[in-house]
Amino acid sequence: MDEVDALAERSTPAKPGDVTRTWFAGKWTDSGDCADAGRFEPNGTYLLADGTRGMWSVQEGRLVVQHKDGRHALRLRRIDQDTVELSNEDGTVGRSTRCS
Repeated sequence: MDEVDALAERSTPAKPGDVTRTWFAGKWTDSGDCADAGRFEPNGTYLLADGTRGMWSVQEGRLVVQHKDGRHALRLRRIDQDTVELSNEDGTVGRSTRCS
């Protein structure tokens, strides 16, 4: 995350139910198996189970990930404290669950 992203997140007050960088940081799985979880660090770096690594941020309700193959933005909707729905750029929708 660059300085602009950091300033935007600090200057925009979060509403209850918003997905924020602070809330999203942690381990998440798409399969329900925490052994296959990706880790999203508070410093804006991530590492997925397949070894993909890069930078991430939350911007205007989207999870923005950058890695060596490009940049992707997924729309986020918080379902509950440990579940998020992600809408991919191709229109497919999935859910991720937080791992302890």
